[in-house]
Amino acid sequence: MLGLNELFLPLLGGYILVTQWFVTRYLARQWSGYRLFFNSAIAGIVLLAVAIFLAQSIKLAFPPIQQLLDASPLSSYPYLNVSLLAFLLGSVCGRILNVFQTDKESLAIDYARKFGGPLQVLLAKAFIETKQVSITLRSGKVYIGFVTKLNDSQDQEEFILIWPQFSGYRKVETKQLEITTEYTSVYKQIEENPEQFEGISIDDFQVVLPTSEIESVSIYDKRVFDSFLNKGDIS
Repeated sequence: MLGLNELFLPLLGGYILVTQWFVTRYLARQWSGYRLFFNSAIAGIVLLAVAIFLAQSIKLAFPPIQQLLDASPLSSYPYLNVSLLAFLLGSVCGRILNVFQTDKESLAIDYARKFGGPLQVLLAKAFIETKQVSITLRSGKVYIGFVTKLNDSQDQEEFILIWPQFSGYRKVETKQLEITTEYTSVYKQIEENPEQFEGISIDDFQVVLPTSEIESVSIYDKRVFDSFLNKGDIS
């Protein structure tokens, strides 16, 4: 019978699995201590069952490997092998499952809607629909670009990572948006003349913005912007 020492490794493997697998890691951040422990234990039991099955399969299909294990110092701890295997499975299965996860963006926006705040919902919508956002900082500086990464927890966003397409500022008196910099032309130059920009990638232009400095965030569409521009009223 497995003792507490042997059960610790499967439990740890279960914890690693539920906090790494894309499907459960959003939820894991929401679970309280006892619930996280309970769900990690369930995952650990499943991993242990799989490990026992694999160990028995190896024993029957590959006798030489079993002989090597029987001759090792670990043989004096009869259940340590399966416990260690369960831990290893938990450590790698989350990453492997993530590779085959095809609906990450849909899950991200789903979880944002269920557990996140308005900011996370808007960022998830912009991310999954490949829409630009307009971010106004407390200083009056404005960045317009694409969200390049979503927060993988339900905690309040502390930073927003965007790939800017334009930047500018809001006039103090009217709060109207004045665009002063267009990044897209520079990106095009880098892509068309890489030899002139050796060691520089368009990914290097990503900007990390702390949410504590953000005044407002909204979806940005150039067609709407141009429409307001023609009317002389840009918000």
